[in-house]
Amino acid sequence: MDEIIKVGSKGTMSYVLAICTAFRQGAKEVTVVARGNHMGTAIIAAIIATEVFGSGSLSSVIESQPTSDPNSRVPSIAIVISSKS
Repeated sequence: MDEIIKVGSKGTMSYVLAICTAFRQGAKEVTVVARGNHMGTAIIAAIIATEVFGSGSLSSVIESQPTSDPNSRVPSIAIVISSKS
């Protein structure tokens, strides 16, 4: 059972708790996704979850997604956290 956590405007620790809860419920991988200004929160939450709580290892993909305006793109990130066990 894999989980996807979408980062928005909540506090960082809310997402850290969501990551830890997903692993406690048996998820082997948790994917943290964010767009635009929320990318920093996603990165910090993933680092806290792995370093402080020992949730697992990180890998990430950064890309830009098209918007309704053909001349602009929004950066996005997907961080995959794999459990240690």
